Amino acid sequence: MKSKIRFNIIDILLLLTIIAAVVLAAYFVMSGRVGQQAADPQRQIQYTVLLTKVRGEFKGNINIGDSVTDTVKLMPIGEVTDIKTVQTSIEIEDENAGRIVSAILPDNYDITVTITAEATVSTGFYMIGGYQIQVGTLVSLRVPDFTGVGYCTSITEVN
Repeated sequence: MKSKIRFNIIDILLLLTIIAAVVLAAYFVMSGRVGQQAADPQRQIQYTVLLTKVRGEFKGNINIGDSVTDTVKLMPIGEVTDIKTVQTSIEIEDENAGRIVSAILPDNYDITVTITAEATVSTGFYMIGGYQIQVGTLVSLRVPDFTGVGYCTSITEVN
């Protein structure tokens, strides 16, 4: 009895899948993308952290030149290069006029701290050492005379 080899559509699809996998593996090996990690460039960045409703007694405790440490991972995350302080304002309802108005909170301040650091560029974020930073990141920061929590509001690369 003679056995005939018959190919059907499943056999053809299986062979095409195997050939595609071999070609793809050969491409990655030949292009050097397998087994080595591309060196990510270090860039100097400036990012701002907005600290809200800081009591007046603490508003002068952050100084330009202070070293900044993350309070969660205890990692250095840069150096303070600029500070802007404004009184905290809140939106309240004026019941007599029937509208929303802005009011100043006494003895409370919003502090925008600009921090400069060396960072590795990644897809969608920056890495400062092992600390991931992007706009919207909750930053727990500590300088010699102040500890606070705020959100990263902007990041720019310094040329």
